[in-house]
Amino acid sequence: MPGVELNFSQPITDRVFETISGIIGQVVLKVRGQDLAAMTTAADALRERLSAVPGVADLALYQAGSVPQLRIELDREALARRGLAVEDVQTTIRVALGSAVATEVWDGERRHGVALRLPDDVRADPAALRRLVVSEPDRGVTLGEVATISLGPGRAAIWREDFTRFVAVKFNVRGRDLGSTVKEAQAAVGEVPLGEGLQLVWSGEFKNQDRAMRRLALSFPAALAAILGILFLNFGRLRPTLIIAAFLPLACFGAVAGLRLAGELFSVSSAVGCIALLGQVVLSGVVLCGAIDRAAAEDRGSAAIEGPRAALRPVLLTTALALLGLVPAALSHAMGSETQRPFAIAIVSGLLVATPVMLVLLPLLYRGDARREGGEP
Repeated sequence: MPGVELNFSQPITDRVFETISGIIGQVVLKVRGQDLAAMTTAADALRERLSAVPGVADLALYQAGSVPQLRIELDREALARRGLAVEDVQTTIRVALGSAVATEVWDGERRHGVALRLPDDVRADPAALRRLVVSEPDRGVTLGEVATISLGPGRAAIWREDFTRFVAVKFNVRGRDLGSTVKEAQAAVGEVPLGEGLQLVWSGEFKNQDRAMRRLALSFPAALAAILGILFLNFGRLRPTLIIAAFLPLACFGAVAGLRLAGELFSVSSAVGCIALLGQVVLSGVVLCGAIDRAAAEDRGSAAIEGPRAALRPVLLTTALALLGLVPAALSHAMGSETQRPFAIAIVSGLLVATPVMLVLLPLLYRGDARREGGEP
């Protein structure tokens, strides 16, 4: 259907985008200024340039519809030559087009105002409006003598932000990460010349993601330091702490590999999933080391075998419980899955990679460490 633009989205997602930038779209580019024609021209040029950026989808001007408008531009010099005041002519136009209460009638005890205005066919006809008398009847000055009247398309809505007009270009990102797409889009937009008095403002989901990533850049090392500190307090020695910590990069590698295989991009949700994954891997490591220590207290020679055997069931049950709870979210494509799915995939894939390797290697490394500390050959 001509003039109709189709965008497939979800109500919750649209509400979030509207809260962030006031416009439905992951990324919004606002052209601010006062001249609507210049702003629209600049927005069209920006849209043309953005269409060549890989990953950009649903690219469009935001609600750029038009409606028929009747435009009447008064000629102040012509009004002055005929001795007419602008206010008087505007009052005549307002009454003719919009109506005014001329008198009142009574219906029993109820009073009703009687409004007068020109017929609909006359109000929509510029030629008929030009014959409208705007002075005293004896002078016979018509509207066409003191004004220019035209009928043409006009904007259906004029958007404002911070008391400034703007025209918005919005788009979503598909098949590519949001950050790199926005960077390339900003580079492409920077090559478009803007008119005088125009200003570009970027907004949208990527702003929140950028802020969240900066916070994660601080919180992730802090969480890792807290984990290592708790491990050291638990064992009272540095070597067991480092042995368990050696499996954390492996778990993160598994999480990233799982995201890549699933076609998901590393996001705030998946980063939070990696933090949760580290806690799960550390828990399994502590259970294994504790079982080895208890077995070594009875028979140091068989501790590397008996310890993992005793810890196998709790480690596997804990891991299986996490997998059973997160696999449905990792496989889901329902509403809200764009947030839940990366989180679940990061944890599930990280556990599937780290847990088997930890069950095999950690007893050997920890037993070797115990032998060195105990002075055994």
